[in-house]
Amino acid sequence: MTYSPNNLIEIDDNNSTTTILTAGSTFTGTATLVDKFPSVGATVSTDQNGTIYFEFSPDGINWDTSLSFNYNTSRINPPHQFSVLGRYLGFVSQIPVHQIRHT
Repeated sequence: MTYSPNNLIEIDDNNSTTTILTAGSTFTGTATLVDKFPSVGATVSTDQNGTIYFEFSPDGINWDTSLSFNYNTSRINPPHQFSVLGRYLGFVSQIPVHQIRHT
């Protein structure tokens, strides 16, 4: 994980990938403690439509909250920013995702 004290942003290596997903593939990250951050966001780089999920957990095991964003290549997609709703973040994507950031 990278920490930038001037920008108060961390890149979450547990939930980031540069691996290209093939049709029907899913990337699932691992639990990351995010309770010191007010929000999390994703940078998506893709030519495919799909859905990304930000999942939150009180303990990194039981995922109580799941927020989704439907990425559509036919429109300009806004930044994918969500409030932190649990101590831990997990990330699931059906489209290529470059990095997850905590802000």
